[in-house]
Amino acid sequence: MKKKGGLMEGSKNYSKKTHYYDLFSQAEDYPKKTFKFLDKKVKGKIVVDVGCGNGRYSKILAPKTKEYIGIDSSKQQITLAKRKTKTIKKASYIISPAESIPLKNNLADVVISTWTVSAIKGFTRKAKALKEMGRILKKGGEIYLVENAPEGEFQEIREATEWTKRYEQWLKKKEFKKTKEIDTYFKFDSLRLAKKVFWFIWGDRISNRIKSNRINQKIIIFKRKKK
Repeated sequence: MKKKGGLMEGSKNYSKKTHYYDLFSQAEDYPKKTFKFLDKKVKGKIVVDVGCGNGRYSKILAPKTKEYIGIDSSKQQITLAKRKTKTIKKASYIISPAESIPLKNNLADVVISTWTVSAIKGFTRKAKALKEMGRILKKGGEIYLVENAPEGEFQEIREATEWTKRYEQWLKKKEFKKTKEIDTYFKFDSLRLAKKVFWFIWGDRISNRIKSNRINQKIIIFKRKKK
C-alpha cells in the first residue's frame, strides 16, 4: 500500500493529519544548528515567520524578539504553535497563504521562512510569496530562507536532488545568496519510528530506504537584504 502527499503545500500530512509531521519536525536538525544561526538574527527585532508551522521555531525564537508574528496557511499548525507559545505575550499568529500576507508595508526587521517557499506549488506563486516578504520588510531588513541543500542522505532518500538544484538556481536569480551551509541530521527515537514517519508522509518506497534512526541532512540558509 502506498501513501502519497509528501510535505508539499496542501498535503494532508501537513495541514490536517499533523501528528506525524510533528514527529518529523522534532527529529529534523536534531542538534538545533539552524536555531543557533537564527538566534542572533532575530534578537530585539520585529520578526515575521512565514510558514511557522507547529511552532517548533516560535517557542525558542519568539522570546528573543521585539515582536514575533507567525504566519501559516494551516489552521491546525497555527493551533499547535499557539499552544507552544501561550505564555509568550509578544508572539501572535495569522492564518494566511504566503503570497497574500495581511500585514502593512515596511513592518518587519527580519523575515524568516523555514522550508516553506520550496513547498509552494509553482514558481509563479513562489515568486509572489517572495514579493510579499519583501513588501512587509523594512529597508535594510533581511529575509532568511532555510532550505535543504541538493546533496545529502535525506535528499537522496526522497529523490529530490535534481529538483532542489533547479530550485537553488531559481533563488539565485531572485538575488538570494548562500549565507550559511549546515551539516546536521534527523534523529528519531528508533529505526521503527523513523520508517513509520517516512512511510506515512512519503510511502513504502521512500520508507524502505531508511536504514537508521539517524539520517544525515544538509541545510542551506539563503539571505536577501532589502535595498
